[in-house]
Parts: sequence; C-alpha cells; structure tokens
Amino acid sequence: MKFDAVVIGGGITGLGIALGWARAGQKVQLIEERKLGAGTSANSHRIIHGGFRFLPKLKLGLATESAVCLSQLLNLYPEQVIPINCFLPLRDSGFKFTWPLSVGCQLYNHTVRRLALLKGKGVFSGAQVVGKDQLREPILESLSPLMRWSDGYLVDHFGLIRRLKEEFQSFSGVVDEESRVISVRQMDRKQDGIVVRYESADLNGEIGERENLARLAFIAIGRSLSQASLELIDFSPFKELAPRWCQAVNLVFRSEKSIDFGLAGKLADGRLLFVGPRPEGFALGTAYWAEGETSKQDFEIERFLEQGAELFPQFDISQANLARVELGQLPIKDWLSEGQPAFLDETTFQVIDNALIHVIATKYTTFLSTADRAGKLGRRLLS
Repeated sequence: MKFDAVVIGGGITGLGIALGWARAGQKVQLIEERKLGAGTSANSHRIIHGGFRFLPKLKLGLATESAVCLSQLLNLYPEQVIPINCFLPLRDSGFKFTWPLSVGCQLYNHTVRRLALLKGKGVFSGAQVVGKDQLREPILESLSPLMRWSDGYLVDHFGLIRRLKEEFQSFSGVVDEESRVISVRQMDRKQDGIVVRYESADLNGEIGERENLARLAFIAIGRSLSQASLELIDFSPFKELAPRWCQAVNLVFRSEKSIDFGLAGKLADGRLLFVGPRPEGFALGTAYWAEGETSKQDFEIERFLEQGAELFPQFDISQANLARVELGQLPIKDWLSEGQPAFLDETTFQVIDNALIHVIATKYTTFLSTADRAGKLGRRLLS
C-alpha cells in the first residue's frame, strides 16, 4: 500500500502525530511493536503539568505551551483528563516572603489565562499563595502557607489512548499493533519516498512480512531506538543522532483512601518530587538514574523510598506499602549531577534526506502541540 506518512511508534507522541496527519486528510499508517501506549507513556506520573512549574527556571515558552496544551486536553477529553490542585509548601522550600510570589502568580495568571482560553477554550484556575483557612485538605493544613496551582490529572491513560485510536481510525487511519518493523529504507533515486518492511499477523493469526510505501516516515519509538533498531534504518546519518537516555521511576503505594491533589516537595539539591493520586492510593515520582544501571536498581529504589519518606512524612512511603514500580525511559541532554538530568526543553525533530523524521519528545502534556509541529514540518517537506 502507498501512504502519505508512516508513523513508527504508538506511544502518546506517535499516536498524536498520526492522528494529526489523518485529520488533515492524509493517508496514514501507524505501526507499534506492542499495544498502543504500552511503553513509557503508560508509566508517566499522571500529573500533566500546566506550565507553572517551569516558571522558576524562566522557561516561559514551555510554560505557555504546556498551559495551552493542558487547556486543550481538559476541553477535548474531560473523561480522561481532569483538573487537579497542586501544592508546594513555601516554608520548606526556602521562601521567607510570600508577596513576591503573589505578584508573580498574578502576572502568570493574566498572561497564561488569556493564551490558554484563546487557544484551548479550556479551564484555567491559575496560581496563588494560600493559607490554612483556604485549604479543604486536612493533611495539608500543617504545611501552610502553600503555593497552589492548577495542573491536570490523567485519570485513564489507556482510555485516552483508545479515544485517540478511535479518532484516528475514524479518519481512515491504519493501525498495526504488535507489529515489528524489519527495515526502513529510501526508495531508489528515480522514486521519492520510503519503504517500510514489517512483520504483522493476518486475520488468521499468521505472522508474515509486509511492505508498504510512504512519502514520509516519522520515527517516534522512544528508547526502543536501541543500537539494534538503528541498524534497521538505512539512513547513515540517522545512526549518529540518537540521544542519551535515562531511567525514570515512579513508585505506587497502597492506601485506604486515594488523594485528589498533588503535593510537591523540594530536595536539598533543588529537585522536586511529587505525590499524586492513583486508584490504589498515591504515587511518588519521579527519580532518575543512568540507563543501563540495572544492577543498582534495588539500591536506587531504596534511596528513593528514603527520600520520599523524609520529604512527605504525612504518607506511608515504605517498602511494605509499595504496590508496584513503574519504569520508563526519557531522552536527556546530559547529567547536571547524580540523579538530576538536563532534559530537552522541547520536542526535537531530526530530518534526514527530507524523508525521515526522528521525533524526540519527553513530555506527555505537549503531545498535541508536537503533532501540530510535526504536521507543519512534514507538509513543508512534501511541498
């Protein structure tokens, strides 16, 4: 078959790109080695940041983009993504005076609310400093004053994946799950485009090789882009473009009563950890360590437990109460220090021979804007 675009990788980024192209009237195929959304996307912390947390580092562009994308998600998928209040205790975070923060909140609210409502037509409740008398969560009263802002909570990751898949197929998008890509190569010089070979099961469950043609190919397969995977892609510059990766870890704990808010805490090195809701109780995230350090995994998890228990004594953060460990992989620029990676501030698109686009994304929140940018880039290459 001949497609306008083939998207390889069915995480939240790849699915968003495929849907964006299908909505634009293009003929699109999406290939995923496992089930859609089953990789790192499924192991996110579930708190979808609306931009406020990026302000201390003056990442104004990322803050605005995140706020707009969250507003769109709240509007488009209200059953899967809901508003959630997040809090940061100010006394434990080194803030002696609250009035500069209040002024900063007002400026943020005025600017981002206008952009978010204009572009997303969604919900934006803003940020503010709150005292004990403004809290309805008893567990937080002893921590006041707190900074409160609005983020999103991903209630049902796979429900969102199903919604996006159904939308994609409603635009005649072709989905091939549990299909392994064998090779990606450029057609001969007399013809423009990409040849994608892959293994997939037919209606009878028989595994066989298939080959499709496309004008463009998007590679959005995250850490699956191992050295072995690189050998399958017949574009020599591509092998030099793979980013560094780190392990991203969240811990999920059991509790008789689930929480309905997010709570941030600052470690001595300046990193923020978050406690957020889960059906089982609550989750602690996120810790990072270098890729390939599986021998240190038990040690790192034990250290993560100790950090969480010290930072959030209000919660039962212990090995005995641990329900499961969620592991993901994220691309990074470098390591600032042990446990503190320098992340990519925005999605990166690497274009090879005007036919292959490698998409490197780190944030769940901005998959809609990533899809928009991928669409503009692809149409420019095809024009």
